[in-house]
Amino acid sequence: MRLLHAADLHLGKTLHERDLLADQAHMLEALLQAAAAEKPAAILVAGDLYDRSVPPPEALRLFDAFLPRVPALDRELAVVVIPGNHDSAARLSFGAGLLARAGLHLRTRPEECAQPLVLARGGERLALFALPFDAKAGEWRLVLRRPWSPGAAGSAAVSGPPPEIEARLLVQARAFPAEDIGLDAANTALRTVPDPKKEAEARAFAELLARVDPDAVHLDSALILPVGEARRSANFGDERRYLYSGGGSESSRHLGVDFAVVKGTPVRAAARGRVVFAAERIVTGTTVVIEHLPGLYSIYMHLSSASVAAGRLVERGEVVALSGNSGLSTGPHLHWELRALGRSVDPEAWVKAAPLDKARLIAIMDAAIEGR
Repeated sequence: MRLLHAADLHLGKTLHERDLLADQAHMLEALLQAAAAEKPAAILVAGDLYDRSVPPPEALRLFDAFLPRVPALDRELAVVVIPGNHDSAARLSFGAGLLARAGLHLRTRPEECAQPLVLARGGERLALFALPFDAKAGEWRLVLRRPWSPGAAGSAAVSGPPPEIEARLLVQARAFPAEDIGLDAANTALRTVPDPKKEAEARAFAELLARVDPDAVHLDSALILPVGEARRSANFGDERRYLYSGGGSESSRHLGVDFAVVKGTPVRAAARGRVVFAAERIVTGTTVVIEHLPGLYSIYMHLSSASVAAGRLVERGEVVALSGNSGLSTGPHLHWELRALGRSVDPEAWVKAAPLDKARLIAIMDAAIEGR
């Protein structure tokens, strides 16, 4: 059974005062095309369907136009939505009971965590648990019971409790700090002034990081920190509010880790991989991108210089650049990111263990071959 996973649609968002509705309409069209091609049992929208708690009418109309086209593809195709930290769980839940009958399942309340949505497709059944953004941390006990009737016609009498499967799900708590960052006139302009070149760079960068090369298997160990145990000035997931020099502000989430290092500090490759980008960008300054696995990239931003070029294979720990203060930056530092299939993930989580444990994979294959 297939699931089509999407997240953070942020319908109604603007970027540097540019309306993104046309881009978002194109994205929803691509989502429908993917559903038509892959024939999933459900489309999952994992958080932040809308960009704000009270979305603009245009965003509501956009999603309203999308929904009727889903059953036109497949009457059994479900759409499952959970809220994030931008949209409103309370507002999103309006009419949830009625909409569920039409195939739109809005899971917005923590008490719904233990109530699975059961999908059936091609003789298979799948229990899908949709956890909302504010699900209570702790261990959840999940119990699945099959319909059962002792002594039912056509079956042998069975005594005892109905058959059930129990599983435990651990929801971990995590707090993300928030900070205000004041920007001078130059940095304010970098964020707010429309620039065709900047927008073209953003599109090209997104396309690069979404690329999946099946032959790009270079990673052979856990990641290392690119500047050692330097002090972190910002962590993954921090909530930031940029205060503009002329008034006004804009909020965003920090998608990497910032290390407070002086200009000229050697920056090392976090793992073995191939350099796929080493150039200057308007917003991120001198930037290096290394491809480690199909769809897995580490990114190094705001550098003073790069010592590698695109196409070069580098080893873990090899110096690839010197830190700096280029692009949109309020002081010397290294911004380090990790992208998996185009999405930002916490890079420090990958420092603790190798994503590809070759010994474990070989052991699993040997066991399968030997019938164990």
